[in-house]
Amino acid sequence: MDEIANKILRTKEALSIVCHNCGRDPSSVRLIAVSKKKSIAHIQAALKAGQIDFGENYAQEFRDKQTELASQKIVWHFIGHLQKNKVKYIAPHAEWIHTLDSFELAQVLEQKASRNLKVLLQVNIGDEEKKSGIAEKNLLNVAAQIFSHTTLEVRGLMCIPPFSEKPEDSRPYFVRLRKLLDELNLKLKPKTEMTELSMGMSHDYQIALEEGASMIRLGSAIFGER
Repeated sequence: MDEIANKILRTKEALSIVCHNCGRDPSSVRLIAVSKKKSIAHIQAALKAGQIDFGENYAQEFRDKQTELASQKIVWHFIGHLQKNKVKYIAPHAEWIHTLDSFELAQVLEQKASRNLKVLLQVNIGDEEKKSGIAEKNLLNVAAQIFSHTTLEVRGLMCIPPFSEKPEDSRPYFVRLRKLLDELNLKLKPKTEMTELSMGMSHDYQIALEEGASMIRLGSAIFGER
């Protein structure tokens, strides 16, 4: 498990270098360790190394891990596709939900949450049929509905670009997500400006950092290959 601590250290060093090179403060970036399909022991090893933020993709796995680790100081992020009938497992315990993709889901989240939830709107940035997320053409309307009719704390946007083995191929999608966030803030004028961009995974997070990511979601870079 010492390898996990080493990976966290190396990742934070790489993060700092990229941020300094593009004039950013490394402390402005939240590193989320994606622990799906990983054991409690793996999570505990990361905790011991100082990792605080963890991301899970599956509702029941999240519920089970959160229950077992309830005494630990963990900031939980739900980053997988969320079905309305699984919200009951997530809303009471996750601090962040990255995958809000409809007004209907927002209504259910508000109903099941015991407090104001911090959420990100997932954008289907590559317009891919098999991916979840709000179509870019519908984003303004969906966001306006959520702001007008719920008390959810919409903090920003999240995306998963089309997969490519070349990290550089993700850049235009990250650029587009940043521009969409600026457009939403300009047009909707929310009481609290949306500032969060959840983008970048183990293979392309350095590109995401260069384009303004405030949250990066890393699995294999922290825990090794599944």
